[in-house]
Amino acid sequence: MESESYDQMCAVVRQHHAHQCALDNTGEASGARRESILLAGLGNDLLGDTNIDCSALTAQFGEPVAALIFEVTNAAGDSHLGEYLDKLKTFSESALLIKLADLAENAMNASCAAHENGTENTRR
Repeated sequence: MESESYDQMCAVVRQHHAHQCALDNTGEASGARRESILLAGLGNDLLGDTNIDCSALTAQFGEPVAALIFEVTNAAGDSHLGEYLDKLKTFSESALLIKLADLAENAMNASCAAHENGTENTRR
């Protein structure tokens, strides 16, 4: 994701918002932490929606990535939302970021589907 726009945004964040971000001494999230968050964000639904297990994720992507994916997974399933909401209260900042991004993507996808298919033909 290295581009001129990316570099410009990093500079603006360092200048105006650095005090609110988890940053290292260069003004950016550490490379390893950023990579773990991005990989876990991409794989956030793997444990809940597929038959892959945490040990396979750990073997392929390392403990930090697998641990974040496990943290955001609702292991009890969607029918146990209350338990998951309690778990949300204990999420790390990285897991909260992943969960918020996931919810935003889900909302965007639902909005696009409703626009394209009509609300009456969109899964709720």
